[in-house]
Amino acid sequence: MRKISITEKLALTSLSVSIVIIFFVAAFSFYKAKQIVTEKTFNQLTSVKIIKSNLLKHFFKNKIREIQSVGSSCELKNLFTELNKETKTDFIKYRKAKFSGQKNRFLSEINSKDYVRITILGTNNNAYLLKKPEKGKILKDIDFYKIMKEHSTVSGIVINDYKKYECLYSYITLSLKITNRLNQEIGYIIFEINPESIDNFMLENSPENGLGNSGESYLVGKDLLMRSSSRFIKKSLMNTVVNTKAVKNAGKNKFGNAVISDYRGIKVFSSYEKIVLPGLTWFIIAEIDYKEAMVPIYEIKNEIIFFSIFIFLIVLIVVFILSKKITVPVQKLNYAVCEFGKGDVKIPVLKKTNDEIGELTENFIKMTLKISEQKKSLQNEKNKSLKMMIDGQEAERQRLSRELHDGLGQLLIALKLNYESKKDTQNSGIDDFGKLTNHIIEETRRISNNLMPAALSEFGLFTAVRNLCNETTAVSNIIIKAHLSGNEKQLPEKTKIYIFRIIQESISNILKHSKAENSDVRINIFDKEIKIKISDDGIAFDINKNRENKNGLNNIKDRINILKGKLQIRSEISKGTEIIASIPIA
Repeated sequence: MRKISITEKLALTSLSVSIVIIFFVAAFSFYKAKQIVTEKTFNQLTSVKIIKSNLLKHFFKNKIREIQSVGSSCELKNLFTELNKETKTDFIKYRKAKFSGQKNRFLSEINSKDYVRITILGTNNNAYLLKKPEKGKILKDIDFYKIMKEHSTVSGIVINDYKKYECLYSYITLSLKITNRLNQEIGYIIFEINPESIDNFMLENSPENGLGNSGESYLVGKDLLMRSSSRFIKKSLMNTVVNTKAVKNAGKNKFGNAVISDYRGIKVFSSYEKIVLPGLTWFIIAEIDYKEAMVPIYEIKNEIIFFSIFIFLIVLIVVFILSKKITVPVQKLNYAVCEFGKGDVKIPVLKKTNDEIGELTENFIKMTLKISEQKKSLQNEKNKSLKMMIDGQEAERQRLSRELHDGLGQLLIALKLNYESKKDTQNSGIDDFGKLTNHIIEETRRISNNLMPAALSEFGLFTAVRNLCNETTAVSNIIIKAHLSGNEKQLPEKTKIYIFRIIQESISNILKHSKAENSDVRINIFDKEIKIKISDDGIAFDINKNRENKNGLNNIKDRINILKGKLQIRSEISKGTEIIASIPIA
């Protein structure tokens, strides 16, 4: 399983926290911005709705005031006097009567553009158009009988809403019963409102009017048909059905704002309210497409995403730098601890910081110093113990060598001399006794020489090593060559003994384990150090796994450590083994 470093943990943790924070900040910012835009849009629609509602109320109030003023004028009553002079008919009939200039004076007193048709009806069922419709415009006939019936029960002005028929629809009518000075009925005047006059302030055709490219305000009647023109559908007046949530709520005397689907099936912000006019019950709706209103939100969303990515990259860089500053000292300290655990007690070069890591580093350095001192002390004690043991062994060997040479050796020589003196006797077993005596003398010399070579003490290190190599070559299948150089006289006696034992132990290992055919022993004595190299062409061995020759190697290592030298062992298949030692000259 892959190990996760502290740097990665810090980076992942910091980035995770940063991502969560950035996400929540971005989400909150987007939510708040959306809430603000939504509130602003509804406020704007409500303002438009209120303005249009007031304009509509003001429009009808002016029309009522205008009709009342017209109804009390003498010019209009004179027109009715002339109209009623005509012959009475059984049904309402339009006359082509010619009035005096009173007609023109009458029309000049009112805003005739707000009416598509103005009709007067006399008591004799004769009707006359004071204002005719524009050419090509077909209007539904006025229901005069309905108007007369309504005026029989209602005094004043009567307003009738649009009425839908199969192919046509009747316009909004404002009618007034006209009486003479004696309060006698002389006829009726009927004004038909021009829808374009209402569209002049209800219809939105310009984006600069506050509702953009998709906003509109319109009127809907109780029959769910439009009472004003749509911005998107031609000839929508009294033709387009609006059965939306806004209309339903307004029909329940509710007012407010909502996000709904409009009559086109498009999602919109909608502000709605019921508006009550004399004789009319309409619903006024102000709407704008959701997508257009949310354009600033989408722009803000893109900016939030951009800045979130930018902030994330900045956080990533800062986290990387900070994590490196925190973890690099920890990693160096960890490496130093690992090396220390492997036995390298060198004082590590670590940068101290003014924090807990710096304090830990300082304590580790102190611990390293203390352990290094203790290790050196222990090593010195170990070397002293080994030196004392090896020196004791060498002293004991010298003692045994002397005793074998001076004691047992002299006795054996005396025995041999005694044998020589009696050699001429005719004893058949005397020759075997002589051979045995010679063998005992040679074995005693060999043991004595191994314990303390006479050549080492008498002729020096080089001679002893050369003799060792030659003797080993003579009694084995391995050719051992000695390559010796330098001034051995500068070496202390104990150093010579230690070096001889190192070479003796190495040759012994070669004989036992290497299966070599050739071996070289090199000793080079310089001014300040001794270089020793013992090599063979035998089989290699794994230094870490092979334990058969560990005791021999340990003896070599111990002697080199006592001499404060360095040891290097190389062993490769098909190349053999090399033992390289470097010993300083004290």
